[in-house]
Amino acid sequence: MLVDFGCIVVGAADRLDEALAMIQGQPIDAVVLDVNLRGQMSYPVADVLASRGVPFIFTTGYDRNRLAEAYRAFPYLLKPYHRLAMRDALLDLLSPTAKAA
Repeated sequence: MLVDFGCIVVGAADRLDEALAMIQGQPIDAVVLDVNLRGQMSYPVADVLASRGVPFIFTTGYDRNRLAEAYRAFPYLLKPYHRLAMRDALLDLLSPTAKAA
């Protein structure tokens, strides 16, 4: 889906340690981040991304109120989501006004 939108996908990780390693030292424009990576919450990845100013979207089957409170304000898509919802979320995330915020 992301490739169809013109994104360059640098990889996918399904474990927390893999995700943390993947984002280290690599220039990244944006990240689609599943909240649950094989039973581990991806909040440490979100923390690194936020500290680097890298925009990201959480995707999850959990309702927003089940996220840890500190992470509820981040962009979020509830699974299953429509491809247009992902497209719109990415456009919002990468818009110049979003980057300035």
